[in-house]
Amino acid sequence: MNTPPLITIITVAYNAVKDIENTILSVLNQTYPNIEYIIIDGGSTDGTLDIIKKYEDKISYWVSEPDKGIYDAMNKGTLKASGEWLNFMNAGDTFYNEQVLEKVFKDNDWSDTDVIYGDVVYVYPNREDFRKALSINRMKKNIPFCHQSVFVRTELQQKHLFNTTYKICADYKVFFDLYNENYKFKYKNIIVSKFLFGGCSTKSAVSVYLEEWHISGEKNNFHFICRIVWSFCKESIKKLFK
Repeated sequence: MNTPPLITIITVAYNAVKDIENTILSVLNQTYPNIEYIIIDGGSTDGTLDIIKKYEDKISYWVSEPDKGIYDAMNKGTLKASGEWLNFMNAGDTFYNEQVLEKVFKDNDWSDTDVIYGDVVYVYPNREDFRKALSINRMKKNIPFCHQSVFVRTELQQKHLFNTTYKICADYKVFFDLYNENYKFKYKNIIVSKFLFGGCSTKSAVSVYLEEWHISGEKNNFHFICRIVWSFCKESIKKLFK
């Protein structure tokens, strides 16, 4: 019987005392037997470290130290990873259920695949919304899936570290480059994660679209220009009526 591949799960956290335990438990409670769990904390002072220490005997590696932002922290975790596949499940986000990793990796042959992606549930304060991953052909316009619902070959992620000059869409930059370099993406028809809406990528649609526009290299693309202008108008109107 073949040994299931080692899967590295990385959690990045900073002052996440309200959310970190749910994330940790969603990883530790997975029925899949071969997990490496890494937590990169940015120097929390709110009690986050007490929760991490509560589970440290089940965590493969963790550190708490200042970083230069979320993507710097994610790079730190990537370079520590030794699994065959890697997933980011940051503080506040969780796997959809305890069987996710088993459903993705048990008895499945991914030998011809570089990136596996699935669906997501967005968690808002008063509701949850299911989002199906879009066609990979949309990569030229925006990221067609939620990053928490993706598994990347670790050696590939280590060769394509996040560009920290991007503050919101460095993950899109990685997947955009992998897509253009003809790496193989495959869709798995399951809900992988629950994404807690409200992180850095949800602060300003204009900022997101500007970074996506820069990454795409399509400076005259009418699609991007319309999204940026429309979002700017919406955000300006909201500010007027605050």
